[in-house]
Amino acid sequence: MYKELSIVRGWWGYLDIFDGKYRKQIFNEKNNFLQNVYVYGKSNIHTFRENGFKTHCYLMSSEPFDYRLASNHTLYDHRSLLHKLKILQRSLQDNKSVLFLDWDMQFKKPFDDDFYASLEGHDLQVPLYLYPKTEIEALVGTPEDRKYFLFFTKLNDYLKQYAWVFEDSYVIPNTGFIYCNDIKIADELIKIAQKEQLTTVPDELAVLFYMKKLGYSMEDYIKNIEPSVISGKDCGSESWNAKGKLLENHIETIKEQKKNIYLEHI
Repeated sequence: MYKELSIVRGWWGYLDIFDGKYRKQIFNEKNNFLQNVYVYGKSNIHTFRENGFKTHCYLMSSEPFDYRLASNHTLYDHRSLLHKLKILQRSLQDNKSVLFLDWDMQFKKPFDDDFYASLEGHDLQVPLYLYPKTEIEALVGTPEDRKYFLFFTKLNDYLKQYAWVFEDSYVIPNTGFIYCNDIKIADELIKIAQKEQLTTVPDELAVLFYMKKLGYSMEDYIKNIEPSVISGKDCGSESWNAKGKLLENHIETIKEQKKNIYLEHI
């Protein structure tokens, strides 16, 4: 199976936004391994190739954005993460199975037979993560919310209406990790995102809507979709991470197995 799995990364937009945060994440020696990188923008792909991504780097568009989708970073243009679903779709046209990873995903140990075995029998794996209600609600109506065109207000509205709930937190899929081997799933996610006009985190909401369309409860999701090789997302807040750890413990209880961690999302 390892011969068929392609690790996929993607980029759209401007590399130096937010003081070069993304440039530092991407052009890191830890990312210097065989992977397929799908890039929007001729100048961007030139920069990738200059910085070690000489092969397996594919141009999605000569422009830095697909302007039919969005034209800025997701905090400013709330449909921007649709680009990720487009990259997932394109990568599945080129490969039998893919593992899409965000650039802030950290590798804890090399992939081995146990890692690949954990993917067998699954068409889709995406981990869950949570938003504590108090944390997201505290952002609503703040100067930061207004700066980003009510991003947090809109996200909070989506979470209240559609997310699963665990204790005092909203739970949704985290598309920093997407394992998929069926292009029809990628097609369906794009279809849902566009039909429902999803914004803020349209990639993650599309997975959530897709699972609810299939009739999945959170427990169904954990049993069938939750991967066993990645921990919950580190959100940089002790209280938030503590609640995330409770969710992870709950997941292990439902799955009746401890996770074997190869990746962490920081």
